[in-house]
Parts: sequence; C-alpha cells; structure tokens
Amino acid sequence: MRRRQAFRPFASRGQRTFAAILATFALFSALSVGVLVRSTSRSQYKASVLEVAARQRTLAERYVKEILLVRAGTQANPRYVGGLLRTSAETLLEGGVAPAVHGDDDETKLSAASGSLVRGQLKQERRLVNDLLATGAAVLHGNPATSVRLTAQERLKVTDPVARLRVLAALTSNVSLNAARTIGTANDRNINNLITIQMILGLVGFLASLLLGWALIAATRRQAVHFRSLVTSSTDLVLVFGAGGCRYVSHSVAKMVGREDRQLLGTSSTGSSIPTISRSCGRHTRTASLRRRFSGSGTGSASGGTSKRASPTSGPTAASAASC
Repeated sequence: MRRRQAFRPFASRGQRTFAAILATFALFSALSVGVLVRSTSRSQYKASVLEVAARQRTLAERYVKEILLVRAGTQANPRYVGGLLRTSAETLLEGGVAPAVHGDDDETKLSAASGSLVRGQLKQERRLVNDLLATGAAVLHGNPATSVRLTAQERLKVTDPVARLRVLAALTSNVSLNAARTIGTANDRNINNLITIQMILGLVGFLASLLLGWALIAATRRQAVHFRSLVTSSTDLVLVFGAGGCRYVSHSVAKMVGREDRQLLGTSSTGSSIPTISRSCGRHTRTASLRRRFSGSGTGSASGGTSKRASPTSGPTAASAASC
C-alpha cells in the first residue's frame, strides 16, 4: 500500500527545480568540455604534420639534385636526404618523431594519421619514396633504371635514368602535396564541427534553462497562491502601517469593522476602528496599547491574554490581534 505523503503547506517546494537547473548546467558544461577536449586532441600536432608533409616535396627535389651532383663528380650526400624522405614518410603515417633537417627543421613529434583518405595517400607516398630511392641507388651504381621493380603501380614510359628519376620525384611531390592538403582540410573541418557543436549545445542549454526557469516560476507561484489563500482565509486580525498610513488590512479586520479593505488603506480612520476590534475580542484594556502600537514605530501583537512589544524598525509597522 502506498504511503500517503504528509501535508506541509509551508514547506519549500522548489528544491527539485533548483537541483534540475544545477544538473543541467553541469551536464552541458561537461559536454562542452568533452567535445572541446576531443576536437583538440584530434587537431593536436596538425601544424607540425602539415610542416613535415610539405617538406617532403622539397626533399624529393633535393634528392634528385644530390644524385645529379654525385654523377657530376661533386661531393653530395643523397643517402642522408633519402633517409630523411623514408623516415618522414613512415612517421607521417604511423606517428612518432620526425627527423630534423640540417639548417631547416628540428625533430618534431607527430600523431598517427587518421582517416582512410589521408592514410591511403600517405601509403602511396611511402611506396613512391621507396621507388624513388631504389631508382636513385640504381642510377648511382650504374644499373639500368628500368630494372627497378616499381611498387606504387606507376606506368613510366621513359627509359632515360635521369628522366625516370625526375618523374618519380614529381609523382612523390604531387602525392605529398595532396596529402598535406587533405590534412589541412580535415583540420579545418574539425574546427568547424567544434564551432557547430558548441552552438548547438549553447542553444539547447538556453532552451533547457528557459524551461527549467518557467518550472521554477510556476512552482513559486503555486506556493505563493497557496500561502495567500491561507492568510486571507485566516481569522487573525492583521494590519500593516507605514509612512502613508495603513498599507495592509486583512479581510478579518474589514469584516469586523464593517468596512471594505480599500476604505481602511492609507487613511487615519483605521485607528478609530481599534476600539471596535478590541470590544469584539473582549479586550477593552488593550485598546490604548493596540492604538499606541498601531500608530507607533514598533511591531505589536496580541494573542490570548499576553502582549509583547517588539523593538522599533525602519520598515512598515505591523500589528496583529488573534481572533476571538
């Protein structure tokens, strides 16, 4: 059997609404922080990734020049440049620390590539880099460039070793450019998605706040109406005096003196009705005390056979006499 809830007319009834408002703000704050952290982590190290991806084009062209310098009898180090190309291509794909380039970049930590499109482009770049380095080694050792087995599905018709090397370098540079463009586009898309999600969360949070605020106002109004009905239906005699005279008269007072509420507000005639109130309650000895308290600056009350005088206040003066 369901237990009946106790009737508490003066109990506060807005705790649940306040708790719902706080929970809503906490929820949307947590969602905002979570989305921000997720988007930030996806965009982490992207500037360095773009830098390393863009320098692959320069390294491919530099590798060809190093090969040509060695063939011309000039001192060069194509092996070092080739190692930079291969290591950078592997780091762009799988993540790690990209090697430093003398006179250009320092070591840079990179995150692994994500997304099928950019990973496919970086895998193709890695295959092209391997084909470029294999062809360069064949050229340096005097082997036929056409004997190198190509792994990136290139279909080269040129047979000249230098021309073949230049074509492979151009292909590597082109794929590197496409990969860098894809990475940049994905980074911009992450930022745009973050802005959109933040706007949606803000709008939903605003609407939720409006609904919860409306619920809080409705609960407060219901409680105020309930309290007002209890006060107006009470037989206690309540009067509130201020600088302009009487400011509030309960219905019980107006009914006792035989006047309407508005006739007793803001006038000095209310004091003349105090003897009537006192006689009706059988308290003739209280008339002077009630009159003094009604017209003074303190708060007076009469309940049963006792009377207490409160300390003066700067606000309206209130007087109440218990019902007979």
